[in-house]
Amino acid sequence: MSSAGVTMIAERCDDSYWEKNYDGYTLEVLKKLPPAKKRIIFINIDGSHYTYIARVPVNLRDELGISKEDPYHDYDLTIAYDDRVMKEIFEYAKANLNLKSMIYFSDHGENMKHYHTTSPFYYDMVHIPFFVYLSPDYQAAHPELMPALKSHEQQVFTNDLAFDTVTGIWQAKTNFYQSKYDFSSKDYAINMDNATTFERKKKIKDDPVWQGK
Repeated sequence: MSSAGVTMIAERCDDSYWEKNYDGYTLEVLKKLPPAKKRIIFINIDGSHYTYIARVPVNLRDELGISKEDPYHDYDLTIAYDDRVMKEIFEYAKANLNLKSMIYFSDHGENMKHYHTTSPFYYDMVHIPFFVYLSPDYQAAHPELMPALKSHEQQVFTNDLAFDTVTGIWQAKTNFYQSKYDFSSKDYAINMDNATTFERKKKIKDDPVWQGK
């Protein structure tokens, strides 16, 4: 991996696994993990990077329900494939790894003509999926989390806020933590008026998706 952020996390982990394989192989790595009472697992997958079709195993391409008539067939194939991968990871972790919480987000979106670049910039390049799962017993142990998350369901989230959100959910707050950037905190203060992206050069409220709403 060439990602400095991923490398920095890996260097600070007790164990790291680097695999040149399809995203679905993540499940095989999880199955190799030794038993542990407590564990945090960071998973970085290839996702939907170009060239898209190369991200999906040949034997699965006809099973994922993406029409050959779809103008974005190859890209949508990667989305369907990684949906399957995430489902498999979730189900295995829930059944075998005492899953308490699972947080997923993408590093960027994609423009079907320009991919993801700094120039030209299009807002669909920063549209990302983001979800949080908390187990029933974790919700019971931290009853403030789920109501706060649900109350922010329609609010803006950008992935540079991941540090505060993740450490807030995990109850691992440090001196760097700021509750106003924590999506799971009642103090979350990011909204359409103050949210920015692209090194604070672009305002989220200027995204054409929000025009007229």
